[in-house]
Amino acid sequence: MVQHVSTATDVLGTVYWANAVAGNPYNINLPNQTGGGNCLILALSCPYSASRTVTVGDDQSNTWQLAVSTQNASVISSIYIATNVHANTQKVTVTFDTGLYGCQFVLSEFYNVAAAAAIDTTAASHTSAAPSVNAGSMTTVSGGDLIYNYAYDQANSSLVAGSGVSVSSITGGTRFSLLSADVFIGDFAQYYIQPSAGAITPSAAVSGVTDTFNSVAVALKASSGQGTAPSPTAIRIVRVCHFMVNSSTPIQFPCVGNLILFATARPESGIDYSAVTSQPSNNWTKIDESLVNGHGPPQVWYATNAHASLNLNLTVTGTPGPYGTTLVFYDVVNAGAYDTGAGRPSSYLVTTSPTQSFSNFCPITPSQPGELIFDFLQDSFGPVVVVSPGTMDTVLYGGETDADLMDNADGYAHYYSNSTSTVSFSYTMNSGKHDRSQEVGIAIAFSAASLTSTPNPTPSSLLSIFTPK
Repeated sequence: MVQHVSTATDVLGTVYWANAVAGNPYNINLPNQTGGGNCLILALSCPYSASRTVTVGDDQSNTWQLAVSTQNASVISSIYIATNVHANTQKVTVTFDTGLYGCQFVLSEFYNVAAAAAIDTTAASHTSAAPSVNAGSMTTVSGGDLIYNYAYDQANSSLVAGSGVSVSSITGGTRFSLLSADVFIGDFAQYYIQPSAGAITPSAAVSGVTDTFNSVAVALKASSGQGTAPSPTAIRIVRVCHFMVNSSTPIQFPCVGNLILFATARPESGIDYSAVTSQPSNNWTKIDESLVNGHGPPQVWYATNAHASLNLNLTVTGTPGPYGTTLVFYDVVNAGAYDTGAGRPSSYLVTTSPTQSFSNFCPITPSQPGELIFDFLQDSFGPVVVVSPGTMDTVLYGGETDADLMDNADGYAHYYSNSTSTVSFSYTMNSGKHDRSQEVGIAIAFSAASLTSTPNPTPSSLLSIFTPK
């Protein structure tokens, strides 16, 4: 597994949040550009319609195909794949026949997957209920297949905004490795390298509910040496997971890196996240929350030298807003220390037009080449639609307004710096009818691990994709 992204879902709220717009198309950015020849897997859930159409594309014009789909007359869940992709693919775009609320996406990159005719077999179920959620049985023909399984709680189709589905935990299936698990909306993605061909029933244990799920799975043929492996030593984001949480939401964040970081653009004055605990235990540090021109900046917690786990559980103490709060989590490998020399530069700006571009935001000077820089931007009226330099981690969609509840229309971005030159960020806002918006941002940086240091060992379950048996 090279990298993975999991989104929250956009829902229509009430009062101010009733101004949200049904989205189309949706854009999901990978944290890194792909390696040439690798395989991309996109799984999604969206509202059902007999006339629903879905088109998947990307910024390098790869060919996508539908692998498997199921629906229960309320929610459609599907897996799409693109094999032997062009190098430097990063943005995947999903276009529906009409604007939709209630969409959720996961996006993964793997190597050692066959370049063509990769699908061995598939399975799908829309009748599998918790606590054992499965996609049904399938029988593979080839040994060493990548088994990819995605599931989504059908109860989301009738939820009131911000209520969640009350899942308490998700446990990956036997020998499966969780890629992401969202207990608030009840979705998960997991994978397994099946050593020998034969029957398999991809499943996971879901506690706290007896809901029925859509569950889909695909078996992809292995091809040793196909594609491009990531650098084993470079600092790199492995996964980005977007969560909407409320005060009772437990958080699961499968991770493998030695740096775990999460952020919310909401300030302490709105939601004071005062403490974080995790299992396995980690030492959590909160970034300086001193005011920026009298205004509270985004809140960021991180753990370096982290004890990662595919079953990491977190408790974040705080009181979210009326429909919950967006938290964006990052799993980073080969990270060094927080760059105290670069500090926490911040910026404040008031924009005065609905479409506004501004630059020289949060200038930060890394102490060493090769650092990973994060820039988080809180806006009173979004959305933020473009960042430069770097990658926008915020999930964006056509027609989006500030009332979006998927990422609260705020800015989450990162940039890999190759020098010690000062980096500053430029943004473009699209605030619709709002002529005046307030922007508060901070930047932070982490060094790459020393070549003499030893990163946390990678679980053996993740190594199996490198050399299929």
